[in-house]
Amino acid sequence: NQAKRFETEITALYQFAEDAEPFHCKDIVIALDEISQLEKEVEELRIKAANANRFLQMKKLYENATEQLAVLREKPIITTGSTNTLIGIGLGCTALGLVLGVFFVNGYRNMKSPVTDDQTEESEDSLG
Repeated sequence: NQAKRFETEITALYQFAEDAEPFHCKDIVIALDEISQLEKEVEELRIKAANANRFLQMKKLYENATEQLAVLREKPIITTGSTNTLIGIGLGCTALGLVLGVFFVNGYRNMKSPVTDDQTEESEDSLG
């Protein structure tokens, strides 16, 4: 039984070997060199793909910016009085701030602390 099964398996193996196309066998060192070279090529292609994707994104941004510029150039330029009004308000507030600042500084310089009777007596005692 075992011998018959062995004979069947050997015959199948021999038939497979006869029918299969021959292939080239490589040395392990050569195969490892080829694998490392292919891995380097894969990494280079990944970098190129990433650069290409970045380029496409920048191209889309450029196209969008160009379209927006064209739309803005077609619109008429509208100037409103709001800018002039804000400038006037800003200058007015600045002038008011300067006037109030001068007023308060002069008031502070001219301000004297009130003299009490006790202080007058002390100053007279120190003088004479």
